Amino acid sequence: MGLWHTGIISWQCYNAFMTKTGIHELQFIIDHALKILSQRPQSVFELKMKLSRYARRKKIENVSDHVEQVIQNLSERDIVNDELFAQWYVQERQDFRPRSKIKLRKELADKGIERSIISSSLERYYDEELACRNLAHQKRHMDTAGRKHYLIRQGFPYELVDYVLAGLS
Repeated sequence: MGLWHTGIISWQCYNAFMTKTGIHELQFIIDHALKILSQRPQSVFELKMKLSRYARRKKIENVSDHVEQVIQNLSERDIVNDELFAQWYVQERQDFRPRSKIKLRKELADKGIERSIISSSLERYYDEELACRNLAHQKRHMDTAGRKHYLIRQGFPYELVDYVLAGLS
């Protein structure tokens, strides 16, 4: 019967062709990558891990080849970019879930971001005093001593915590 059936490619032939050439499996991975990226930005490492896990669950062959191909394609289009991700992540943490520089550095490293990118992002986009103020404000229900101990446990420098809390009183 061939690929054409009454002027339209039949779905059976289309699926057979896609599966035989491996394009069908690749399309599953691309679709899943775009679904993941529609929720929030991802680092290359995060996306690679999630796509590999997905492909293994779907029993797709040549997982690493397909995932690398998708990642490379997305990177070329600047859809996945560790520098932009680090910038976004630092700004999000500072505004919504404040962290000390030490904790942010570890979180970014856990997400597979290179040290040089982490350092430049923290240097350019992170204000530790502002993050400490935001977190101190979020914990305003605590007494001063409790807030001080909490901020120090979160990795903020002792002098900075004293300075911020003195300004809030």
